[in-house]
Amino acid sequence: MLLSNENSTVTVYISSHAGEEFIKIQDADVITTEDFARAVTEMYTKKRYKRMAIFLETCRAFTFFKNLNAPNVFVMASSDEGENTMSHTYHPGLSMTINDVFSFYFINFMDKAYTKFSTLADLYFYIKKNIESATVRYMNNLGIDMAQVKLDEFLGVDTKSTFNYLNAEEFNKLIM
Repeated sequence: MLLSNENSTVTVYISSHAGEEFIKIQDADVITTEDFARAVTEMYTKKRYKRMAIFLETCRAFTFFKNLNAPNVFVMASSDEGENTMSHTYHPGLSMTINDVFSFYFINFMDKAYTKFSTLADLYFYIKKNIESATVRYMNNLGIDMAQVKLDEFLGVDTKSTFNYLNAEEFNKLIM
């Protein structure tokens, strides 16, 4: 269970498989755009967050937010309708890729370009300029320009944060 309230800043980062308007969790469960939008709206209604940032790396990622209109939410998606996200960083010991392009540049930004003054806009434009294989998109329902929102607010870089790691079953309970 997510232990949040009306003063909480919630960050969701999902890297998974997807299609138009749905994502798969561990290749077993499917979450539709309608279910997710309903869950976030319910969280807002029940005062389970003050602000929320959602980062999604999947094929056709932005289509997943088609029905999302809850207030105080920022979304960044790795790809647009009809687009795939690409693998990155092959690990020979595992004989597989260990992340995708969006995650690679997300982590790269945090490791190399982040400062205490970095904003959501800085992160977005950094990732967007480095990814040529897909269209990185965002949606901002925060009520404030993303250039005025510090990353620290969502990523807890310089602030005290509580992290709740959810397995697939817990995640499904949270949004269903």
